[in-house]
Amino acid sequence: MRSLLCCCLLGFFIATGTCLECESCFGIGNSCTGVNKTCAAGEDTCIISLKQMFQSPMTATYITKNCGHSSECNIGIREMDFGNRVGVRMDRVCCTGEACDIASTPERKEEWRQEGGQR
Repeated sequence: MRSLLCCCLLGFFIATGTCLECESCFGIGNSCTGVNKTCAAGEDTCIISLKQMFQSPMTATYITKNCGHSSECNIGIREMDFGNRVGVRMDRVCCTGEACDIASTPERKEEWRQEGGQR
C-alpha cells in the first residue's frame, strides 16, 4: 500500500513538472503583459494572435496571448473584406518555453492599398 502511494505521488510530481505554461493576456495595440497560466490537457503550444480591424482610414489592433493546440499554428494569415474598405486581418505565432520570450508578434500591415480597397 505504501509503495502504491509513493508511485502515485511520484507520477503526480512528474506530470506537474511537464505542464506547459503560457502568458495569458489581451491588449489594444501589438503588445500585452499578463500572468503565466498552466495549459489544459491537449493544449501543447502558446499562441500569440494579432487581429486588426479596418474601417478606412482607421485601424484598431488587438493582441491576445494564450494556450492552444499546435493544429491552430499553420493556418496562415486570414483576411476578411466586407467591402467599403472595412475588414479584419488575423495572424498568429506559436511558441513554447523561452522561445515565447523572444517571439515577435505576427507581421502587420496597416495601410490600405488604394486600388480596390485591398490591404
